[in-house]
Order: sequence, then C-alpha cells, then structure tokens
Amino acid sequence: MIVQVYKNLHKSRASGKNIYSVRNKKSGLVIDWVEQIELKNVIFKVNEAGRQRVLREKKKNVHSFIVGQISKNLQKKPLNSEQIYYNPYKTKYFITLSNDKPIFKAKQVLINNQGVFIEKI
Repeated sequence: MIVQVYKNLHKSRASGKNIYSVRNKKSGLVIDWVEQIELKNVIFKVNEAGRQRVLREKKKNVHSFIVGQISKNLQKKPLNSEQIYYNPYKTKYFITLSNDKPIFKAKQVLINNQGVFIEKI
C-alpha cells in the first residue's frame, strides 16, 4: 500500500512529541497516527499552491507529504543517514539539513521523533 505521511501539528503540540498522520494515498483516508515509521521507494511532494497559501495567510496547512510504501524494518536511524526537513517559509522543497540540497526521492526514509532521515547515496 502506498501512503502519504505528514506531521500532525495538533497531535504533536498536544503530546509534546512529533506525531505523524499516515494517509492511504488511494482513498485519502488517515489510517494511523505514529511516532515512528519507515518507508521505502519514497517521493517527497510539496504542493506549491498550498505553500503559497501558507506564505500568504501565515497559517499552516497540510500541503507537503512523504509518499512511499511502509517498510517493516523499523530501526533507530538508517546507517549512513542524512537528516532532511521542509519549512515552507525557508524552502520550496524538502532539503538536507547539512547543506540545503533539494531532495525529491529516496530508497529508504525513517521518520521519528528526532526528524526525517534518508539513506545517503
């Protein structure tokens, strides 16, 4: 099953932890809320119209996703990993934390309370 994962700001604020919504890409329905998930064959999507609305209204909305297949090989962090992030006020894309390089896809992604990590190429 292909899923879309995004940070759930309301649940994260309430719990004090990063909570992510997991949505079935085909149906659009949220199927789970998790603190940690691993995905494979990943694409990073940012809806530009949604990003522009954030910039215009100064109010966050769900417009960016990590899309992929759920992997059962849950681990703390991929060995040789690179942290990435997305901030609509700073960038149009998901980027690496170390050098601001845009990232559009990855073989494996670990999403947890510490952030989002991809396997370095």
